[in-house]
Amino acid sequence: DIDADRLPARHVLRILAERMDAAGQDPVAVGTTDGLIEISNRSHFDARTATLVSYDVRDLIELKSGFSADTLAARGEDGEWTSAGRDLFITIASLSDRHIWDEFGGDTVSGMVSGATLLVEAPARVHDRIGEVLDILRADAGRTRELAQAEREAQARHQAEGMERRRLENERDRAEIEAVHAHQRELGEIRRQDHIAALEEEFERLTQGILKIQRWYAEVYQPSDILSPYRDVDKKYPPAEEIARLNAERNERQIREKDLQIFRDSVRERLIVLKYGELPGVPEAEASR
Repeated sequence: DIDADRLPARHVLRILAERMDAAGQDPVAVGTTDGLIEISNRSHFDARTATLVSYDVRDLIELKSGFSADTLAARGEDGEWTSAGRDLFITIASLSDRHIWDEFGGDTVSGMVSGATLLVEAPARVHDRIGEVLDILRADAGRTRELAQAEREAQARHQAEGMERRRLENERDRAEIEAVHAHQRELGEIRRQDHIAALEEEFERLTQGILKIQRWYAEVYQPSDILSPYRDVDKKYPPAEEIARLNAERNERQIREKDLQIFRDSVRERLIVLKYGELPGVPEAEASR
């Protein structure tokens, strides 16, 4: 005699399926058809529900390859795209009962990636699992894109901050250079004014020297001595030695006066250039010579 406890059917089926899985046998599965509960081997349901489904996986392949399909097509390269598609296929198969895929020695599921499409012929339960895996991958891809976007924004901010920092540094450098130039111009103006004052003093000294010589002429050679009709009667001429001495001194003073006039003209030109930049009617380059 066998004593049997009353158990719910779902418990019995679960225990039976676990034992058959452990024994390496085709496990028991339960299906519902038109409101009827059907119990059979899993292989039976797999064969009956097998369908070919296409999945658009362009977004996942683009994420793995790092390039868009249009970019790779424009470059005439598809090796990276194919490699990324292959990696995606292996990931999906590995997370969807790997051992039943013909890619890994199974005989229940077959599939491939063609372009941006994943083609899979598999039972309904595998398609359900593939849908779950794709949802997980896309959620992870979304997080990856968010992180990448955050990284790009951080880099953009860092670059903008760097550009702003360099702009401020350049402005500060320009301000410092301008301050140096302004100081140099100020010193140059001070030197120019000092030079002008020195030249004006020299000009005045030379002018006084010329006037002194001219006054000597006026004192020694008075016009009445020459123009008076009574000069031979009224004037007592000095001795010949004195006349010779006066003539020699006159010649010397004439030479000195010419030298002073030349020096004064030179000083005058330098003053005009310093004050006004060039001589009237003379190009600046010629005046500088």
